[in-house]
Amino acid sequence: MIMLESIDSWLVNDEVMPTLSSLQKNGWNFKNRYAPAFGSGATINTEFSSITGLHTPIQGNASYNYSRNLFPFSLPNLFKNKGYSANSIHFNYGDFYNRTNLHKVLGFDNHYSLIDMEFSSETMDDRELITNDDIYKLIVPSKNQKFMSFITTFSAHGPYDETNTLCSKIFQENKKLLVGNDKELTCIKELSKITDEFLQTLIKRLEEDKLIDNTVLVIFTDHYAYGYSKVHEVKNIYDTNLIQNVPFIIWHNNIDSKDVDTIIDSSDITPTLANLFGLNFDKKHYVGTDAFSNNHDNFIYFPDYSWYDGNIYYKGGHISSYDNQEYVKETSIKVNKKIELNDAILNSDYYRYLTKDTFK
Repeated sequence: MIMLESIDSWLVNDEVMPTLSSLQKNGWNFKNRYAPAFGSGATINTEFSSITGLHTPIQGNASYNYSRNLFPFSLPNLFKNKGYSANSIHFNYGDFYNRTNLHKVLGFDNHYSLIDMEFSSETMDDRELITNDDIYKLIVPSKNQKFMSFITTFSAHGPYDETNTLCSKIFQENKKLLVGNDKELTCIKELSKITDEFLQTLIKRLEEDKLIDNTVLVIFTDHYAYGYSKVHEVKNIYDTNLIQNVPFIIWHNNIDSKDVDTIIDSSDITPTLANLFGLNFDKKHYVGTDAFSNNHDNFIYFPDYSWYDGNIYYKGGHISSYDNQEYVKETSIKVNKKIELNDAILNSDYYRYLTKDTFK
């Protein structure tokens, strides 16, 4: 699993990110995936949602404050139940967002905080994750052991100016490198290229290690590129909710390519993957739903209780203004119940109660 920092949909093309563009064309491309920002911290919210099937509560604690909860049905735990090892890797401090503790309760065997491990600042360049043998061994711990690795990239993180170490280095090395005399646009594109080259190098190394045939890449963005000042103009979306449509791709070198039109959000990733990998899970344990199941609600919702189904975007107000009033009313009730259920699960540590006879 690779969570891409700030890689927005408009950056995925043959010019800026040819590798990711190819994976999108040749894998399963979930065209209508959204990353709504529940609670505080857009990156940590998607991180949490993608491996728990839940969202951060709309009120109260951020997800990283639930590090004393029990999460037996998280994706890392489901994979570990099938004999996989599970590790997470990120260029950051382990106490940032309380990741070291949070990832432990989420089921990872280890959370490798590369700054804490005293890797140099060069590691903020995503390509280092693969070219540095010591880091690569954390991602691929064994050629003979089934593994689940959760990688969070870093390079495309803002700001997109010369205060960014990577951007400053790029401009120093090539003073003529400018897109339309726009340093900000040049910066975000060049940083995205670094992330793309990381993906290219990862695939090449998996091929060299003869692991590519047995490896699936699950690639998704944490949030839209809100750090880029013209993001609304470039996406031609001015609504703060709908702009959160970002990439989600599942790729294997022998997969039949297809576009998936189903509307999903980050919380749907865990039950979807659990189904595809044949893991033992119960759909009742998640607020998110398997994108390929009959019980999937083909709409996404946001922390302001608004929702979108591809046709109707309901933001509150009088239901009488809609043609299908009963449908709008029923869907709004579903959204309210999902948010209420989600928050209750976390605030009550419900999974601990549910499994009290198993986990003492």
